[in-house]
Amino acid sequence: SEMCIRDSPYTTQNNLSFDVDNESLGGLIRVEHQLDDAIFSSITAYEQFSQDQREDSDGSPVTSVEVYWHTEFKQFTQEFRLASDFDHNDWNYIVGLFYEHDDFDNADYLTAYLPFNGLNNYSKYNQKVDAVALFAHIENELTEDLRLISGVRYSWEQTNLTGGTYKGDGLKSINGKEQPVTITGIASTAANLSDGGLRTDENVTFKAGLEWTPQEDILYYGSISTGFRSGGYSVAFAATQDELTSLEPEEIISYEIGFKSVSYTHLTLP
Repeated sequence: SEMCIRDSPYTTQNNLSFDVDNESLGGLIRVEHQLDDAIFSSITAYEQFSQDQREDSDGSPVTSVEVYWHTEFKQFTQEFRLASDFDHNDWNYIVGLFYEHDDFDNADYLTAYLPFNGLNNYSKYNQKVDAVALFAHIENELTEDLRLISGVRYSWEQTNLTGGTYKGDGLKSINGKEQPVTITGIASTAANLSDGGLRTDENVTFKAGLEWTPQEDILYYGSISTGFRSGGYSVAFAATQDELTSLEPEEIISYEIGFKSVSYTHLTLP
């Protein structure tokens, strides 16, 4: 009956079926070497993600607004870390070097028909990111009950953007990926940005805190730390050059205070 069809979660009246074909692959290799008073670690990781999705954005049987998402992301990271391994608690440390390379390919296509004819946008671009960080974390025992926690991190990141969003006409599929039959113009492009699609961000962040243990099962702590998130670009479906924006970095100062305790319950068995 009509009521059964309307209530069925498996029935749709969209003109385009929502289709998802996403794949991810990743892994890491960790190698550790024991030194006299420290442990040296190497962590190598790789992640890959590909997205192929089709979406009827208007949610109706009328052919109007549809989006074809086609992206591929690859990431390689390498970290070298040296951590203390003393037989005392006077002080401990962790120092390290981190490197990351990201490669992002985008080929999303938004098709808009009547009454939105002429708004078809094809976002074809590539973004590469190289990031390097140096960091150190040190713990010092000031007294038997009081410890000083300190840390610092230097971050450097470079983003290279090429391509942009293009005006398209028609719809064709090549190797399972939808795209325009004809490119009719340029809506926005990285080459027309004031920085040419190449930006570099760097920052130094820190942490300072205290830990107090007046007795074995109680910990009081407090800290102040800063955080950093690099800038970037807003590229997808930028219909005009003004919509392709460069995002400034973000910084934060965080304060934390609290305590932790452990309680023990003794059970007497009959």
